Amino acid sequence: MSTAAAPVRPAPDAAAHPCTLPAWLVHHAATRPRDIALRVKEFGLWREITWEEHAGRVAAVGRALAHHGTDVGDRVLLVSENRPEWVITDLATQGLGAATVGMFPTTPAGEAADVLHRSQVRIAVVEDEEQLDKLLEVREGTGLEKIFVIDPRGIRRLVAPAASFEELEALGSLDAVALRAADPDLWHRSVGALERDTVATVVFTPGTTGTSKGALLTHGNLAAAADVGVAEYGLGSHDQIVSCLPLCEISERVLVVAQATRAAATVHFGEGGDAIENDLREVEPTFFLASPRLWERLRGRIEAGLRNAGRVKRSAFRLAGPGGGRSLRGTLAALIVTRPVRSRVGLRRVRVAVVAGAPAPLELLQWWSALGMSVRELYGLVESTGVATVVPAVGGRPGTVGQAVPGTEVAVDGEGGASTGEVRVRGDVVFAGYLDGPAEIAEARDASGWFHTGDLGRLDVDGTLTIVGRTKDIIVTSGGHAVAPGPLEQRLAASPYLRAAIVIGDGRPCLGALVAVHDAAVGDWAADEGVPFTTMRSLATRPEVHDLIGRWIDEVNGSLSAGDRIERFALLPTELSYDDGALTPTFKVRRAAIIEQFSDLVEEMYA
Repeated sequence: MSTAAAPVRPAPDAAAHPCTLPAWLVHHAATRPRDIALRVKEFGLWREITWEEHAGRVAAVGRALAHHGTDVGDRVLLVSENRPEWVITDLATQGLGAATVGMFPTTPAGEAADVLHRSQVRIAVVEDEEQLDKLLEVREGTGLEKIFVIDPRGIRRLVAPAASFEELEALGSLDAVALRAADPDLWHRSVGALERDTVATVVFTPGTTGTSKGALLTHGNLAAAADVGVAEYGLGSHDQIVSCLPLCEISERVLVVAQATRAAATVHFGEGGDAIENDLREVEPTFFLASPRLWERLRGRIEAGLRNAGRVKRSAFRLAGPGGGRSLRGTLAALIVTRPVRSRVGLRRVRVAVVAGAPAPLELLQWWSALGMSVRELYGLVESTGVATVVPAVGGRPGTVGQAVPGTEVAVDGEGGASTGEVRVRGDVVFAGYLDGPAEIAEARDASGWFHTGDLGRLDVDGTLTIVGRTKDIIVTSGGHAVAPGPLEQRLAASPYLRAAIVIGDGRPCLGALVAVHDAAVGDWAADEGVPFTTMRSLATRPEVHDLIGRWIDEVNGSLSAGDRIERFALLPTELSYDDGALTPTFKVRRAAIIEQFSDLVEEMYA
C-alpha cells in the first residue's frame, strides 16, 4: 500500500520543562503564586482563584482521595457541568497516578451503569442531587464505594456512600492530615514520581458509528497536546479563556485542563448555557474555542441585531461584512461597524479563534473572516488527544484542517501528489489503548504505531489536510457511483433554515437527504410569510416549507456534478435529540440511528 505523508515538525524538548500537568501546576504555584488561575461566577460576581490557592485545593483533594484508597492505576469518575471542582478533581487524581473518567451529566441511567461497569471506578465526584440519584440507582454490583457531591443543596441529609465535596477537601487539608499523623507531602511526592506512559484519563469516544469506546490517554499524551497550545497558538499567562464546551468533550478538556495549565492562562467558568454571550461580554476572552454550533449561534445573534438596526448601520455592515469586498469604503465601514459588532458578542479582544468538535461549513468560516476573525479549524479525535492538525495563523486555506502539529505525523493511503485515503496519525498525542482490551486497539493502531482514524482525507503536497468524510459512511449508489456524504452535508447545512442534513442513497438509484429544519428560523420565516402552522411538526408538512428547502437544495445542486446531486429529500417531523439516540452528547449526528429511526420516511421517499 502506498502512502502520502506530511513532513514532521519537531516537538518541544520535554526535558526542558515539567512533563505532566500536575507538575506544571506545582511549578506555577511556586513561581507565580498570586497570578489568577481560575475565575468562577457566583451569584453574579466573578471570584478569583490564584495559582497558589488552586494548587493547594488540588493537593488537598489528592491527599483525601489517597486516604480513601486511591492509588496508581485506580479510576475516579467525574459527572458535572464545567466548574473549578472538575479541574481540581482531575488534576488531583492525575497527581496520584490514577485516572479520571469523565461522564456527561446528560447521560441516562442505563448508560451510566455501563460506564461504571466498564471503568471499574471506586470513587465518583458528582455535581448535585440529580447526578447522585442517578448513580445510587445503578451502583449495585458496580464496585462504586464513595460518591462526593459538589453542590448538595436540596439534599436533606447525605448518608453513606455519599458525602459532600467540601468534606473531601477538608479531609485533605494540612490540619486534618496533621491530626491523623498522615504524610502531608504524599501528593507532591507522587507528582514527582509520575511517568509519562502512565494512564492519566479515560475519555469515551462520541460513538457516532457505534458503541462508545474508552480511550486511555497518558500523561505524555496530555503533555504533548498541552505543548501544542504554546507552539501553535502562543498561549500564555496573558490569555483569558471562557470555558464553553462540556469538559467531557476532548477539545475543551485539552484547552481548559491541559493547555491552560501548561501555559498559565486564566480560565473563566461563567453561567454558561443561554448566558454564554453575557459571560463573553464580561470577560472579553483573548482565546476562544467553540463548536460550529456555537459559532453559528453567535452569528445568528449578530444578524438578528442588525435586522433591528438602522438603515445606515445595515448598509455599512453590508459593505464591511461578508461579501463587502476590500474597497476603501469597505475598510472604513469595517472600522465603524464590524469591531462594534464583534464587541456586542464579547469577541472584540479575541486574537486566536478556533472551531473544533465537528466540521465547520466553509460559508460560516468565510462569514467570520469578513468580520476580521480568522477562525482556525482544529482536527483531532479522542484517540489523538483532540489534536492532530491545525490551520496555521498565516497562510491557512479555508475548508482545510491545516497541517500536522509538532511531534505528530499525518499520512493518508494513496499514490503521491495530492492523495485521498484513510487518514492515519502517529506521534506523542496518539493514545495508549482502549478500556475494553487489546482486540479493539489492534484494529485501530498498527504495528508501526499508526492510528487509523476512520476518516477519509486528502493530503496536499505541502502537508495540508482536508477531511472528506468517514470511510464507513461512503455511499455507493446502485449505479456504482461512490460519494462521501460529509462535504455535501456541510454545504446543505450552511442554510440558516437547516439544523442538519443526512445524505443517503447506499444501494439506491440516486442520492437523497433527510433534512432536519431549524425550528426557530423556519418558524420566524413562516410567521413573516403568513404561512399558518400550529406546531413544529405541522410546520414540516407545509408545502411552502418544502418549497423553501427545495429551492436551497436546487441551489446547492447547481454546483455539483450529476451523480453528486440530491434528487430527493424529506423533512424530518421532529427535532433530532440525544434522548432518542439521534445525536451524541456533543450534538454530533448518529447517521445509522437516524436512518433506522426514520426508515419508513426513507422508503416513502424512494417509492
